[in-house]
Amino acid sequence: MARQGVYQQTGDIIDFLNNTNDIVTAGQVVSLTTRIGFAVADIAPGDVGGVAVTGVFTDVPAETTAAFSVGESLFWNVAGNKLTKTSTDNTPIGGWCAMDKAKTGSGATIKLIG
Repeated sequence: MARQGVYQQTGDIIDFLNNTNDIVTAGQVVSLTTRIGFAVADIAPGDVGGVAVTGVFTDVPAETTAAFSVGESLFWNVAGNKLTKTSTDNTPIGGWCAMDKAKTGSGATIKLIG
């Protein structure tokens, strides 16, 4: 049987090509079409850098009009650069809320599952 795959890495951090005209800064949310990740270092335009796609991340910008509960599905509002509970026109984060957030809280804790 022909080889069907070659192990590359554990997958906690993936290679990401920054095909924008802007620097992706360390800690910045990176939209990955059907989920998000976080840049582990600055990534210059046209360069490849690491994006963490698993783990727990705190102080992620979030809407201040809704409370979040542990275990809830959340979405990334690309236009507003913040977490939301609204699925319409937003990107699933690929994880869930990892700590309750008060309605007026501006940052949330999330668990990405890769």
